[in-house]
Amino acid sequence: MSIEIEVSDTELAVHLKGISGALAMKSHFTLPLADVAGAQVMAIDDAKTGEHMSAKFPGTRIPGVFWAGSFRSADSWQFWYVARADSVLVIDLEHEKYARLVLEVPDPQAEADKINAARS
Repeated sequence: MSIEIEVSDTELAVHLKGISGALAMKSHFTLPLADVAGAQVMAIDDAKTGEHMSAKFPGTRIPGVFWAGSFRSADSWQFWYVARADSVLVIDLEHEKYARLVLEVPDPQAEADKINAARS
């Protein structure tokens, strides 16, 4: 899994590298930093809003193993790119199609700190 996150004074960019983008059916996001409500590290079980996350359009899901793409929970769309991680980076969004991005990155705390510092 290869994800690169870039933060500027005005934008947050998430790039899924290699086959990652193909599996998720999306290879990058560029979002206004003003639409980022915050970033945090969560245990994978806490990040799930329940196994009832139904529609995956487009996306790939192997329960308990791999989530990649767009998923609909009870009240919102979420973008997931996670494979067997214990903890994940959760980026909460406002005024965007997705209410949150849930990403497996090598150091989720460092990425959350970087995003939150740019918002300050």
